[in-house]
Amino acid sequence: MNTLWRKVSGSLLLLCLTMAAALAAQVRIKAFFSSSFTDTEYQQRVIAKVNANWQSSGEMAAAGSKTIIVLKCDRNGAVNYQKVYRSSGNRTFDGDAEACLNRSAPFPPLPPAYRDPYLEIHFHFLVEE
Repeated sequence: MNTLWRKVSGSLLLLCLTMAAALAAQVRIKAFFSSSFTDTEYQQRVIAKVNANWQSSGEMAAAGSKTIIVLKCDRNGAVNYQKVYRSSGNRTFDGDAEACLNRSAPFPPLPPAYRDPYLEIHFHFLVEE
């Protein structure tokens, strides 16, 4: 009984430490816009929208991991291209990042002063502790 209790309590401790580490990890989202796009108000609105839509399914990638997703939105803000450019190595985390962008779309229409037919944005989802 005593040996069994030690094994069970050791496993529970490991599980609790793993869960605590996952809960302590934070995701920071950065966005990099086409260099010709300088409307900071629009950029802030997009970043705020994406941050508000972040949801983790519970399986976090290792600290220091990064998923990079490239997307293009048209003048109306509709996303017409989205691709994982760099995987974190954790499919669940990569999927969470893609789902976050899907929930965030469409983005606001592009400002009239920006003349290009689409806007390219690189989103970096970084796992920090």
